[in-house]
Amino acid sequence: MIPLLLYLTSILSAILAMKTKENALTLPIVIALYEFLFFKGTLGKRILYLIPFLLTMLIIPISLIGIDKPVGEIISGIEPATRGYGGISRQDYLLTQFKVVVTYIRLLFLPINQNLVYDYPVYDSFLTPQVFLSFLFLLSIFVFAFYLLLRPKSYPVLRFISFGVFWFFIALSVESSIIPIPMIINEYRVYLPSVGAFFAFMSGVFLLAERLKSKKAQTYVLSLLVLISIALSSVTYARNTVWKSSISLWEDVIKKSPHRADAHYNLGIVYHEKGLLDNAIEQYQIALRLRPDYAKAYYNIGVVYDKK
Repeated sequence: MIPLLLYLTSILSAILAMKTKENALTLPIVIALYEFLFFKGTLGKRILYLIPFLLTMLIIPISLIGIDKPVGEIISGIEPATRGYGGISRQDYLLTQFKVVVTYIRLLFLPINQNLVYDYPVYDSFLTPQVFLSFLFLLSIFVFAFYLLLRPKSYPVLRFISFGVFWFFIALSVESSIIPIPMIINEYRVYLPSVGAFFAFMSGVFLLAERLKSKKAQTYVLSLLVLISIALSSVTYARNTVWKSSISLWEDVIKKSPHRADAHYNLGIVYHEKGLLDNAIEQYQIALRLRPDYAKAYYNIGVVYDKK
């Protein structure tokens, strides 16, 4: 009775996840991957249990397109629903995401120069060095994970490393694929994928410690992990000082992304709210120089002039 209750609860949780956030689309895929990597049983029975989870994937596209319309309107609504936003083609978005994913990996292990709003270049050719080299790097990681998957008999922990790598790529697949979304890169998108990345990393560390045999060597590995934890904690604390106020946050953004009109506009709003009207006017004017058709900036600068 309890296993059945847990199973039904997990299906309900998957449905609620699908109605909450689009990247939950990857949940049934990860569940299926986990099932086939770490459990055994009759293939038909396992697939039967997985079908309800896989069917929950229909919830998101149906919600985006709508089912209360004639079939013709539903079909015609598929293309706009998957086109995305931001004035960038699907192809260019995909090519740019190869470099973006490499940036995410770098941020996981070397979290410096973090930014709330990136001024990230858009690439339109696969042969651009940044794109092509990023693709080769990501492909090498994926192939290496698949290779480890084929060698679990010697070291079963290798399967954990593969699972973590596949988790990372699967969890990123919704927001870093062919559907353009307004922000080309956003650090919060790597929160869920990071679980897989760290799962793979720590599995590799423990495998290394196991193979070293020597207690002294294992102590060195443990000490290194402690030092890494201290370093990352220090970086986190330093980053949090930037978030102590809306002014310090947006000033940090325009320092790193000086050509983002929306960043200057948002800083102008913050100055405006704090009563720093001259500073607000300056930021709105910069936003207008960067984007002459920025209607909201025109409106807000008018409001500030009225207050003055």
